[in-house]
Amino acid sequence: MAPAGEALPQPVALAAALALLRGTLSLAELLIHRFRSAGWLARHGTFTALAWLPLAALGLSLLMGDGAGGAASHLGIVLLWCLDGLLGSSLGFYAQQRLLRLLPRDLFQELQDQLWLRAQGLEGAIALVLLGCSGWGAVAFSADRLANLAPAVISAMALGALALLLALALLRYRYFQLILAALEEHALQRRFPQVAKLAPGEISLVGSLLNQTDNPLVKRALVRSLQQFLRAAMAESSRPEPSRPEPSRPAPPDTAQSKTLDHSLACLALLERIDLPLTCEILAPRLLRLPPPLQLAGLAAMTRAQQQRYRRVARDASSSPPAPGPLDDSSFRGRTVAALMTPIASPEVFAAALRYQLHGEGGARILQGAGQGVDQSSVNLALYLQPDRPPAVRAVAASFILNQARNTDALPGILAAAQGLRPQAEQQLRQMLTHVALEERQAASQALLDLADLTPFQAQVSRLLEDSANAVCQPAFQAIAQTRCRRLYPQLLKALQSPHTEQLARETLLSLGQDAIAVLQRCTQHPGVSLPTKMTCWKLMAALPGPRSHLALAEDVMHQTGAARHLLLKLMVSLAQGSAGIGEHLSQWESLGQLIREELWLLGHLYAALTDLSPSQLPGGTATQLAEALRQQQRDVGERLLLLLQLRHPDAGLARVALLLHNPATLEIGLSQLGQVVEPTLRHLIIAVFDASSARQKRLALADWADGASLPPAERLQKMLSLHLALEPWPLACAYELALEQKVPLSDEALLQGIHHDDAAVRGAVQAYLNRMSPALVEALLLGAGANEC
Repeated sequence: MAPAGEALPQPVALAAALALLRGTLSLAELLIHRFRSAGWLARHGTFTALAWLPLAALGLSLLMGDGAGGAASHLGIVLLWCLDGLLGSSLGFYAQQRLLRLLPRDLFQELQDQLWLRAQGLEGAIALVLLGCSGWGAVAFSADRLANLAPAVISAMALGALALLLALALLRYRYFQLILAALEEHALQRRFPQVAKLAPGEISLVGSLLNQTDNPLVKRALVRSLQQFLRAAMAESSRPEPSRPEPSRPAPPDTAQSKTLDHSLACLALLERIDLPLTCEILAPRLLRLPPPLQLAGLAAMTRAQQQRYRRVARDASSSPPAPGPLDDSSFRGRTVAALMTPIASPEVFAAALRYQLHGEGGARILQGAGQGVDQSSVNLALYLQPDRPPAVRAVAASFILNQARNTDALPGILAAAQGLRPQAEQQLRQMLTHVALEERQAASQALLDLADLTPFQAQVSRLLEDSANAVCQPAFQAIAQTRCRRLYPQLLKALQSPHTEQLARETLLSLGQDAIAVLQRCTQHPGVSLPTKMTCWKLMAALPGPRSHLALAEDVMHQTGAARHLLLKLMVSLAQGSAGIGEHLSQWESLGQLIREELWLLGHLYAALTDLSPSQLPGGTATQLAEALRQQQRDVGERLLLLLQLRHPDAGLARVALLLHNPATLEIGLSQLGQVVEPTLRHLIIAVFDASSARQKRLALADWADGASLPPAERLQKMLSLHLALEPWPLACAYELALEQKVPLSDEALLQGIHHDDAAVRGAVQAYLNRMSPALVEALLLGAGANEC
């Protein structure tokens, strides 16, 4: 080493500078990877995430300034390399793809292809060319000033950062113009009937897209369109009703009014996803002049806004009460909602207005007046439970009373009043839930969505899940998902097996999230559940996020055999191929090696049965059928073994190897590739399973995993039937038929297991064996089986 104070030799200084540069670049690569994996694009949006880097580069360039020396040049080069590598190659391309995915092409089909091509060309030019070449252009610009590199690099870095910010601003502006063009010219005017048919998740996706942009122009366009539709709807509702036609000639539907109403409802649903308070402010002054469907939608939106407002205040105990606004109970209810509660109003609108009142501050005052009788101006809530009231009104009042009766935080007077009316409300709601009239059941089912506890109505809700009317059973499913009533989870599994309620049960179980895993596992591990139902449960578990659902699938593999295990393994392999994280998690599963050993053990027994029970040794056609059935199961076990290996080595490309192994022309290539992947302890066993050797040679290779010694046919049959849990129905039925043909005595355990088998062919073969070999034993076995079941 050189003494202190002396300059290092030129080669050593150059090596030190290169080492420092390489170390800094490695650190920059780590930071880039961290930036990409941190989910900034998902949390902050594309433009905000991309704008941080040029801002950081601009700030550092200003801090370093002129005359900073070689350290500034070194840092400037590193920052430019980070900017070029992050934006020009990886993040720029990802941002471009994200921008294209944010605009649903099927929703804006009227946009011309030229507009799409211009937008894509603009994104490509800015995101790939400008961002990728800005750093190298800055370095090339300062190449002639190598003697004084630091100021030039700093200046070039600052200019590049400013150019990048301008490019992002231009891209953001053009992106918003594209959205506005789609919304104003086509989507709101022509495509809203399609938007009205979207599922809630799809409407939420479109709403979240527009909400992420946080652009006032988008909201202004939606507000302008909503106001236009509302004015048209108010004009339609204010027209005098035409004279009624003759009963024999029904009036044709007003297509223009229906179209305006559909547009208004769809626009209202979309704007509500973006800004719920703004939607309520638009609807409040126009509510009295709107048609009943829009009044119902507006009251529902305002009720949700009011619930969110009080829930937000309840979460923050230290905050002050909400400030009065246009939706405050004292101002809005007295002027608008109370005006809707008239005898001429429709029962649905009256119930919706009452629901808005009860969920606000007025609900407590009404209930307190009903219980104490001190406020004569307040309406007695018990009057709404009378039989002469419409079903919707009675259901809303009953649900509010039941919620207040279990609210221990309420004032003593309000709690006493609610508990006094609770028996009447429970009886009223029970009668409505089991009523013959569809209107009664529908109103009571909608009221379940306002209840916080479904325990008192378990029997009634179970019947609602089987109701033939979709308007009755759908709110019941939603109420179970909302209240998380665990006692009703088994009813969801029962509904999952019905074609009428299968889709609703699937959506409800998915909305339960991690709580549904236990009940789905209980269904899949039950012996009496059919394979299609099990497959539906497994797909639902696979759709649930988080490692807990994947671990539950892995546990289910241990409890399944035959075709059920095969289907489940295929589902798990598809999950592992779709996500690298899931594949890595499943590859570290501890029981994976045990399952591979179980399949090898079963293969050893199958090869032993093929050699000891060959058709050449046993006359008759039953032995031939058994051999064909055993070969078919041997192929199935081999496929399951390949699936397990794919789970253990998710990145080895074993799916392609499986295709090579199925073709005799490429078998050797597949075996060589398979031998490179499998661990050495199992390599010779796996290769022996898939090579072209005979069953006897395969049996000798697997002698350590099964009984390698040859047995007489009778003993081999008895030993094979002791593996009834591992055998598929076809070879098991053939084994019982061969035992009958060869007059092989079977144990009582083997006969009882065959009598109780799920497959009809196996039970028929055992029945034929008993009828021939011991008719007197049939009655005793059946009586014993019946006693065991009891």
